Amino acid sequence: MFRIFGTVTIKETGERVPNLVVAAFETDGPEFDLDRLAATTGKTWADRIGSVLTDTNGRFELEFETAEFQRDQEARPDLVILVLAPEDSRSVKEPSPLTPRERNPDRAPPD
Repeated sequence: MFRIFGTVTIKETGERVPNLVVAAFETDGPEFDLDRLAATTGKTWADRIGSVLTDTNGRFELEFETAEFQRDQEARPDLVILVLAPEDSRSVKEPSPLTPRERNPDRAPPD
């Protein structure tokens, strides 16, 4: 059993931030491409381990079994943790970030 936990704070003030989406992904390698994640809703580059909202004190915790990442006989998972504002995420259950066009269609750059 693995456990990912922490507290989301504002760096400059130390203020804890509630109600943010925290999502953990097990990647297929060390590279991370946020643009690919935003454009993908399937499991092409990473498998979602889980996602939660931070509590009123900015804390979060996710637990997962080792079997979720040991398909390739890895000793440890290659993890990517995303912290998103709820309005910038598809949902808590599908926590990939929205594309710039989806976030703000009127101000998005042209294709």
